[in-house]
Amino acid sequence: MSEISRYLTEPNHDLARMRHDTIPGMAHWAGSGPKGQICGNCIHLTLLGGRKILHRCSKYTQLMGRQGPKDIPDDTPACRHFEKPKREKKRA
Repeated sequence: MSEISRYLTEPNHDLARMRHDTIPGMAHWAGSGPKGQICGNCIHLTLLGGRKILHRCSKYTQLMGRQGPKDIPDDTPACRHFEKPKREKKRA
């Protein structure tokens, strides 16, 4: 065993997967939120107007103090800042 290899450890596969799935402009690691949830179901993903459908994370803007990239796919695994939208009131 070489001097270098005895200090190396196995990679954390969950972190590697989350890092790979994370899109620039997300507030935290993709997949760190509730199991099975996606950004498209989160209150923080805002739809921007224009010819192309674009989304931006408002939580990222709040945390960083600046707007992030506007190309977060709505099917991205949700991050730990995931919040369900409040239900609309039923009409009588």
